[in-house]
Amino acid sequence: MLALRPAGSSTSHKYGLALSPSGELLATKLNTSVRIWNVPSAQLERTFTDAPRRRINDFDLHPADDRIAVGYGGGDLEIRSIKSGEVVSAFAGLRGRPEDDGHSSSTAFSPDGLRIAVGGGSESASIRDLTTGKVLVPLIVPKGTTVVWRLGYDRSGELIVGISRRDRSNDVAAVWNAKSGRLLSTYENKRPQSLSDVAANAQSHLAAAVSLSGFVFTWNYVSGVENAQVLAPTNSLFAVDFNPDGNRIIAGGSGGVAVFFHAQSGRQLIILRGHSGE
Repeated sequence: MLALRPAGSSTSHKYGLALSPSGELLATKLNTSVRIWNVPSAQLERTFTDAPRRRINDFDLHPADDRIAVGYGGGDLEIRSIKSGEVVSAFAGLRGRPEDDGHSSSTAFSPDGLRIAVGGGSESASIRDLTTGKVLVPLIVPKGTTVVWRLGYDRSGELIVGISRRDRSNDVAAVWNAKSGRLLSTYENKRPQSLSDVAANAQSHLAAAVSLSGFVFTWNYVSGVENAQVLAPTNSLFAVDFNPDGNRIIAGGSGGVAVFFHAQSGRQLIILRGHSGE
C-alpha cells in the first residue's frame, strides 16, 4: 500500500489517502474526517469524523476490505466496520507526551490481516493480535526516541518500518523484523526538515526514506551502508514505496508529482506530474 499522506509538519494528518491492497477501497482524509470510497463505483461507503479531543491521526484499511483502523490523538485506536461504522475492537493507553500527541496511535495491518502494528508515545510500539488485542511482539524502539509513527509492513510481511522521533528536529527511520521485533536498521535524518515516510523491501534488502525537504535516502538495512541521497524535483515528499522486486522506488510529493528512482543508485527514471486546476 502506498499511503500518500504528509507527516511531521504543522499540516500533518490534515489530509491524505490510502488504497486497500485489493484496490477496491480508498480512504481519504481532509481536515477532520476520513471517507471510505468504493473505487469501481465511485460511491461513498462511510464517513468517520473527528470528535472533541479525539483527532484522527492515522488510518489503515484491512486487506479484506471490511474494516478500517483509526488512530486518534491521545493514544486511542479503534477497529471499525466499514459497513456499519461500529467499533469491532479498541486499544487504549498509547499516550505519549502532550507535545507529541499529534503523532500517537500510528497503525498498520499485516498483509495477512491477522495482526496489527501499533505505535504511540512513550517508546511504545508493538505487534498485536487483531482479534484479542494481545501484544504478540514488542518492537524495540531506537534508543533515545520517544514517539513511533508512520508504521507500515513491507509486501512480504517480513519487515515493519516506521519513524521514531528523538526531538522535534531529529527523526530516525527504522526497520524491524516483524517476527521477532528486533531492530534491524536505523537511518538518522541530519537535514532540517522532518522525515515523512519510510519503506523497505525484503527481496533487495533495501530501505528508503523521504523528507519534507524533498530528499530521498536509500540504504541497505542489513549492512547499514547508505546507497544514495538524492533531491527530487519537488519541494516536499510525502510518501515512498518499492516496486515488488525492490529495484525501483516511487516517491510522491507536492504539486502532484510522483518520481521513480533506481533503488541502488538513486538515478531518476520517470517523472509523473499530476493534474492542476481541477
